[in-house]
Amino acid sequence: MRASRANLNLTCPLPSGGGGEALLRPVHLAAAGGSLPMLRWLAAELRCPLRGPLAMTVGKPSKGVMRIAIECASVDVLQWLVSADDEPPHVGLPMPVPLDSGCAPAAVHRALEAALRDGWRHRALLNHALDQAAETSRASSEADPPPLGLPADQPRGEGGRTYPSLYPQGLHEQVDEATECVVCLAAPRECVLVSCGHQCVCEQCSGALGVCPLCRAPVERAIRVYQ
Repeated sequence: MRASRANLNLTCPLPSGGGGEALLRPVHLAAAGGSLPMLRWLAAELRCPLRGPLAMTVGKPSKGVMRIAIECASVDVLQWLVSADDEPPHVGLPMPVPLDSGCAPAAVHRALEAALRDGWRHRALLNHALDQAAETSRASSEADPPPLGLPADQPRGEGGRTYPSLYPQGLHEQVDEATECVVCLAAPRECVLVSCGHQCVCEQCSGALGVCPLCRAPVERAIRVYQ
């Protein structure tokens, strides 16, 4: 018996079990689930539209991708729709927040759009800082050890000059991968981030964080923990 095969047209609406409900396309399902990688793949690689009639749900009332993301509180998807400017031209980004998004009055629209853009920029800056910290850590671990007789916390530079350590002597021996700050990778984890509760950064790095580097939750404040 020959196996049956079927292809799924990712630009067509998907059937729904409930009667009278609007039929969702794959881009709507990705936006509703907050799956930004899937939505970017559908739009950039498969050219599934994000604007126009083919980007609307089938049924009444019809909704666009932006409206679905707002109703489902998909913050990552909203930041990408409003702020991304590095996608291929056919994706059609960035796009403004529509007037029929369900937010009122107009001041809320402007505040929402500004907050989404700021969040996207802050996220990009934080990712860049984390990448730089990881690269610095790899470079320092691959460097040659200091000459004999020179303390490990005082590396020797050009001309035989020594540079004082940023942390007390012997601290580097106490910090391992499980307890080191995930940003600077040098100091111990000293602060708990509110409200996610992650203890992942030192006191010095906690002051520059707007979101948690582990779960991306907004940071209200950092609390020093004494052990």
